[in-house]
Amino acid sequence: MKAQVYVVKIGGKWFSNVTIAADVDRLFWFGQYYDGGIKNSGKGFEGNADYGKYEGRYRNEALDLREEGRLAEMIVLWKELLPLGDAWRCKQLWDDEQERGEWKSSGALLKVLAKIPVMQRIGGVGRQGAGERRGFREGRKSLYTQGQKREEDGFSEAGMKGLCEKRESRTGESHGHYRDGEMTGINRHSEDVETKDVNRHDRDGKRKNARDGDIKLNRNNKEREGESLESKEISGEEAAVMKRLAACVEQAKHEAHGDHPGAQQQGGGSLRARMERWTRAEAGRRSGVVSTERADSGAWWQELAAAAKRAASALQGRALLRGEAHALLEGAAADIGGALQLAQLHGWLRLSGAVAAGGGGRLRQRRKSQTRCLRCGSGEAHMHRTRCASCGRMCAYCSACLGMGRSRECELLILGMPSLLGGAALAPPQPESAFARWGLSPAQAAATKTALRFVKSTLHSASANARQSELPPPSFLLWAVTGAGKTEMIFPLVDSVTRLGGQVLIATPRRDVVLELDPRIRKAFPEAKVVTLYGGSEQRWERGEITLATTHQLMRFHQSFNLVIIDELDAFPYVNDPVLHYAAERCCSPVAVRMLLSATPPMELQRQARRGRLPHARVPARYHRQPLPVPRLLRTPTVRQMLVTKRLTAALQAAMMKSLQRGAQLFVFVQRIEQTEPMAALLRSVLKQPAIGGTSSKDPQRADKIIRFRNKELRVLVTTTILERGVTIPRSDVYILDADGRLFDEASLVQMAGRAGRSADDPNGFVFFGGKERTRSQVAAVRHIQKMNRIARANGYLEQ
Repeated sequence: MKAQVYVVKIGGKWFSNVTIAADVDRLFWFGQYYDGGIKNSGKGFEGNADYGKYEGRYRNEALDLREEGRLAEMIVLWKELLPLGDAWRCKQLWDDEQERGEWKSSGALLKVLAKIPVMQRIGGVGRQGAGERRGFREGRKSLYTQGQKREEDGFSEAGMKGLCEKRESRTGESHGHYRDGEMTGINRHSEDVETKDVNRHDRDGKRKNARDGDIKLNRNNKEREGESLESKEISGEEAAVMKRLAACVEQAKHEAHGDHPGAQQQGGGSLRARMERWTRAEAGRRSGVVSTERADSGAWWQELAAAAKRAASALQGRALLRGEAHALLEGAAADIGGALQLAQLHGWLRLSGAVAAGGGGRLRQRRKSQTRCLRCGSGEAHMHRTRCASCGRMCAYCSACLGMGRSRECELLILGMPSLLGGAALAPPQPESAFARWGLSPAQAAATKTALRFVKSTLHSASANARQSELPPPSFLLWAVTGAGKTEMIFPLVDSVTRLGGQVLIATPRRDVVLELDPRIRKAFPEAKVVTLYGGSEQRWERGEITLATTHQLMRFHQSFNLVIIDELDAFPYVNDPVLHYAAERCCSPVAVRMLLSATPPMELQRQARRGRLPHARVPARYHRQPLPVPRLLRTPTVRQMLVTKRLTAALQAAMMKSLQRGAQLFVFVQRIEQTEPMAALLRSVLKQPAIGGTSSKDPQRADKIIRFRNKELRVLVTTTILERGVTIPRSDVYILDADGRLFDEASLVQMAGRAGRSADDPNGFVFFGGKERTRSQVAAVRHIQKMNRIARANGYLEQ
């Protein structure tokens, strides 16, 4: 995708911007839009009471000035359509230099520009540029001589008058004049900034023509420049701004193409020919940017404004690529690009390149060394550059989030407004009877009440002062044993936030868990709109009060949810994946709480909880108030040896037969995917039981087999760690083979052991660790379970 870059002067200051619909920007800044068929005079923004008053908007100084009723004084547009990455990089360069103060004065600007070699090629800095620099130096010198304070932009009214009078007295001619606080015509060559070679013998004649207002260029110059110089005057400030904009564009191109000699750059033509200059006075007369029919149509602008509002509402809390946004907004606007651009000008959403350069560093090194995906947060390590058919150059794309759609430099990324929580401070506390309806056990209730107090107090304080820093949102850890009923414990939290009008997200790393949670959440909250998101979901573009999603889907959200619940945060693929952690943080609203749920939190979180740095509540007992089954260590050969000999040990075979005789279903865990089906076949043969199946993450029939297992159509299921979480079978025993293998750590063993004894009808299921030897992980897992039982017994959470 390509865009244009421009700078706008409003309130005496210059601001840069990127546009995908230049006609919309022109009408916006110059006030040439309509309200009810009457041209807006600039007093008030649009006339509608709610227009432009959305909370959480992306504010900036230019928008604030526009909303005060000020109109733009001038716009300088770079005519060339730039690849989106180059356009946004150009804006970033302008803003960065402005922030660092390198462009404080027009004189300082010209000094910096004179050092840029590319400016020698585009023209305007040579003999004439030197004359302009001398003019600014003399202007400043006259200020110092008179003892006056130097102005911020390098010249003042008195200084410029003194400069003009000095030159007039020296030559007997008027080389410049001062008008309305602006000096024009200093060293009349500056007016011909785009001319590369001016004949020295014609200099006096050109000055005379300029004084008479009848500038004529010779035929050779006309052919070379491609256009005649207009009779209007260009001030020193405008010329400096044009050169600065050109320098930023050329720098952006150089960064993109510097390492690729075959890349083509458009660098020819004069400076003035490559820009379009709009002023407020002539905005109503110019044509070619907006058609007369469109400009005179109040209905067109009203329709576009309404479409921009609809787009802003639909995209609130979203982070979508251009194709995804078009799919979401299909039918919402005839001109989706114009609607998005107008919404951005109002601050209702933010447009940017999906891959962009980061801040800091030297100009020429920044883009290469700090390129970053703005959707997933990945850096240069995940960037790959290929020839792009869309922008026609070498274009970087991100491989870390490639599965969610290609994020590249020339791809548009739309970030919607954040979702705030306005009613948190006014919401009355719920009575104790409302909490009691969830039927929680004493251990569940104690932890849930602690978490609920944290959620309410955090949202109350955050709603008054929305989080503005880049720090992660406040987090709370619910450390609950497997089978403790974490899903039921989050119901009061979800209910509390939805009553405040907030958005709730329940995210889990695995699709199987999402599908299992869906009917339980819908049953608990029948009046709420529940949206379930995973790969291939039919509710992909729907918005609900409660959202269930896999953690990968969070990359399509931006500051959207007021309560973010991350279930099984230590599970693959969420654990140790910085992309998913970045997505989980970015989807939190400025007024948000993050709730972390796990039976086996990572060691870092456990340390933070022990040291008091992470608010938490521990649930050491299951809801049925019975102790956790303690695993038994069983000496067995490796799975590979059993498959080769086609035999089970007598102890293992006897234990499995005992489990089947008591009516239990069996989880049999192995380490490798390729061992699931052979082991299932061996068990069918040895146990004389046909209802035995095997499944893994690569099994296309996995979902069907899990359903059959839940329906008791399968008595034994051989699987990998893909089913260590989220699947509950009322009466089940667990057999973990190769428990001494390196792929099974303490957390995995605890999670797999947690499949047994989860039902109140069968709280004392059996768990066996099978292996040739005892390992540290096995011993640690047994001690972990025994410790939880001791804590639960000490707090009176277990029935006697």
